[in-house]
Amino acid sequence: MDMTRVNKQRLIFGSIVLLIALVLLIFWKNTPDIIISGLMASGLATTITGIYSHSKYGVQAEHDERTRKISASAVTYSWLITLTFVGVLGYLNYFSPLEMTVMKVLSIVILVMIGTLILFYAYFARKGEV
Repeated sequence: MDMTRVNKQRLIFGSIVLLIALVLLIFWKNTPDIIISGLMASGLATTITGIYSHSKYGVQAEHDERTRKISASAVTYSWLITLTFVGVLGYLNYFSPLEMTVMKVLSIVILVMIGTLILFYAYFARKGEV
């Protein structure tokens, strides 16, 4: 089965990054865990994206006007929700009902941003027209 150039590049790049992580893990004794984790996560994500895109779209176009419009609307709504959430976190921090560290706040904000993006994309894709 034919594969698009982008999907081939994703699979090759993801495999190379995973191989680099594996070589570092085996041969470099005091490797920082964050480097190995980052390389493995990015390699897996890139490889899975290539496999998923190929299995879903094959050799046809991945993006058309409808998907661009749905993506733009989902990102817009996600940013609005995230900015509102950041405002609420600032309000909570000002009145001190919660003890928050920078790591907690960033983790929560990233989860909210990605979660709302996925939810809005799924909603608009089901709805059909934005």
